[in-house]
Amino acid sequence: MKFPNPDYKKAIPVFEKFPEIDVVYLFGSVATGKTHAGSDIDFGFMADKNIKDELSLELVKAGFGNFSLMYMPEATPLLQYEIVKLNKIIYKKPKYDSDSLFSKVIRVHLDMEYKKEIQRKYL
Repeated sequence: MKFPNPDYKKAIPVFEKFPEIDVVYLFGSVATGKTHAGSDIDFGFMADKNIKDELSLELVKAGFGNFSLMYMPEATPLLQYEIVKLNKIIYKKPKYDSDSLFSKVIRVHLDMEYKKEIQRKYL
């Protein structure tokens, strides 16, 4: 059974309030359209500094209750890959180079996959 996507677009004005934020990605079940009754909204963001607490508070004030917020510099390379792989950007500063971020995350992921394959082969 497919459930309607939570309205993540209502979060965009919240992100716009924070000049520190460079880019926000939507990822997870809402981004893929494969939601279920317990689905939350997953946001990954890049910013000048970690403002996760302040941002979470503002999202709650805006009516969001079931969400996950990831400050990408603190995420593992695998989670960073999960965040950017669909490249579902919902907010971006006009001059922010999200293509470079995407490229870097993908290159790190592919490098890790190559190293894992070598380990599987020889260990």
